[in-house]
Amino acid sequence: MPGLLFILFTSWLLCNSRGLYKPYVLFSFIFFLVWVWSAIKTKNTLKTSTHLGLFTAAFALLHFFSIKLIYPENLVLLHFHQIGQWLSSLGALMLVGVYSLKKPKLQKEVIPKILFFILCGLLILLQISTVLISPHPSIDVMHSNSIAVRVFLTGHNPYSAVYPDIYQGAYGYSPGFVYFPGILFWLAPFEILFHDIRFGLVAANALTTLALYKIARKRFSISDSRYWVLIFLLFPMQDFVIEQSWIDPILLMAIAWGVHFFDVEKWIFSGIAFGLAASTKQYGLIVPLYLLLAQARTKKTSYSWIAAIALFTLLILAPFAFADWSAFFTQTIQKHTGAAIRFDALSLLAFIKHELGFSPSMCLSLAFTALGFIGSLLWLLMKKPTQLLKTAGLMSCFTYGMSFYFGKFAFCNYYFFLCSLVLITLILSGISPQPNPSPS
Repeated sequence: MPGLLFILFTSWLLCNSRGLYKPYVLFSFIFFLVWVWSAIKTKNTLKTSTHLGLFTAAFALLHFFSIKLIYPENLVLLHFHQIGQWLSSLGALMLVGVYSLKKPKLQKEVIPKILFFILCGLLILLQISTVLISPHPSIDVMHSNSIAVRVFLTGHNPYSAVYPDIYQGAYGYSPGFVYFPGILFWLAPFEILFHDIRFGLVAANALTTLALYKIARKRFSISDSRYWVLIFLLFPMQDFVIEQSWIDPILLMAIAWGVHFFDVEKWIFSGIAFGLAASTKQYGLIVPLYLLLAQARTKKTSYSWIAAIALFTLLILAPFAFADWSAFFTQTIQKHTGAAIRFDALSLLAFIKHELGFSPSMCLSLAFTALGFIGSLLWLLMKKPTQLLKTAGLMSCFTYGMSFYFGKFAFCNYYFFLCSLVLITLILSGISPQPNPSPS
């Protein structure tokens, strides 16, 4: 299964680099292209997944060694965290062993069900403990977003606020709140309750887990659905993404629920979820955009869905844009477009710089980003989609992938998001091996 091989290799790479430059990024890109090509050339519909248990076991082993990713401050709690990692990896291997017996009754028995829920709870608990182990991560995202949420809670405009430069100008850009304001509404309650916005990221991951199970359960058996969920929770970069306060779990949660509600034809709820995605990060609109184009190709457009996305996005963005358009535009657009290329990032631009000996320009980055978008559109025009969600997922993955691998800021969180989106697309490629599966 090329898609899971890509996720596994990229996860290993992130374990060994924390998302900073390594020349092996070239192999990750090759794995990515192989998966995209295989998905385009074949129907790629997963009726069964005999290797899914083996991949779950592989991710369990990778998770076992991922403790080195975070920067601990509380060493006592770190020991308990490490024990939790060992137990969760062992538990995942046990579940794989139980299901490998291939006895259909096992899927409905109490012990595997209890073990699965214990594993999910333990893996989420490990993300919570990560926040406690590393309460003061030295990264601008944590400082700027925390300040932005506090400013927002006082009734002031976070785009007009002043932020400390913890890097002292080392990377050539000034600090600020550079995301869309959707994250403020999500993170504010967690700042009020726990005084740490990262608990909001843990909650987002928990909700993503539930959405993934719902999407998978419509297409796979109980055991395979649980495998998909565990693979996501066993991503070795999960704890590191939480520790560093990257907001991608919020974007991923919004997309996952948008996909689920679209899947069950709850158009308004899907539109609200995708509206949250669009108002969270600048490229959050890509998945619903491709879904819209795929709908138009099949002439089955839901206008209530489009209206819900547009209205919810405008409801979030408009007040901040009108309050101070100059500050809003500067923080969310100009700071991104004007920033220099980071050659310490895990990107192919850095590969060209370090391995080939010359510095690529932004024109190369823009060219490959455009190639990802145009290539996806051409594929859609040449082939009428039969599975809207799978088609939109694949097109989104290709566009994101080309943008990230040739992007200016391709760090760990970008590949966490890309791997997660590939995982969702793989799940959407499946059909249930059982007629009319009952919900579980």
